[in-house]
Amino acid sequence: MRRLLIGILGISLLLLGAALSLWPTDIGRTESLRAAAFRLGPFLVVLWLAFPQLEKLPEWFFLTLPILIYLLAFRPRWFLIALPLVLAVAFLMPRPRGTTARSSRRSAVNGPRQPS
Repeated sequence: MRRLLIGILGISLLLLGAALSLWPTDIGRTESLRAAAFRLGPFLVVLWLAFPQLEKLPEWFFLTLPILIYLLAFRPRWFLIALPLVLAVAFLMPRPRGTTARSSRRSAVNGPRQPS
């Protein structure tokens, strides 16, 4: 259900941005709404496509996601600073014992290891 909602919102924002581009108005806020729709629409569509893989991300990442979405929509320059910081924290955080990047990659490709 969440994946469907994300896809519908992403496509709706792209259509809203296109509609605001085709029918310009004199209201100054329309331009910022159009720009935000064109930034968030593709982001949500990509999120919709990657949704099955998002279940493997740590839980703290979902707490930072609304902040990143806000920065992408209204402060794009801050987003360029915040995204690498979040990714650096994600890669530098210690993993639970018994899991390494290599073992998780191998199990994703070959499936679980069979006892011999």
